[in-house]
Amino acid sequence: MSYLSLLNLRNARKEVERLENLKEQMATCRDWEERKAYFDYLKECKQNLHDLLSKDILKQSLLSNGEMEMAKNYYYKGMTWREAFETSPLFKESCDPDDDKEINKNTNTHKKHIERSLQVFYKF
Repeated sequence: MSYLSLLNLRNARKEVERLENLKEQMATCRDWEERKAYFDYLKECKQNLHDLLSKDILKQSLLSNGEMEMAKNYYYKGMTWREAFETSPLFKESCDPDDDKEINKNTNTHKKHIERSLQVFYKF
């Protein structure tokens, strides 16, 4: 369930950013109902994002501190996996900053480990 919540959080953040980019355009819209619907939807999306952010979803995960930081950067802050890896303590510990191939390899390794750790498999 936490993996699904994190995906919802990331999608909610993207949707709020997309709507914020349309704010100027919608402010000049002549159709009052369309403008009202836009601002109501923006408010709803921001509330949804706030609700998801108020839950500390990653707290219950079994990730190391570096992986936790990387996951927070990706899911909460909306960074790419590579940006999240480069800003995490894992980058300083395990990579040469000039070797792109090594950075990509380590990024993918940590990404797979984080995603697999967050997914919960149920036996029926």
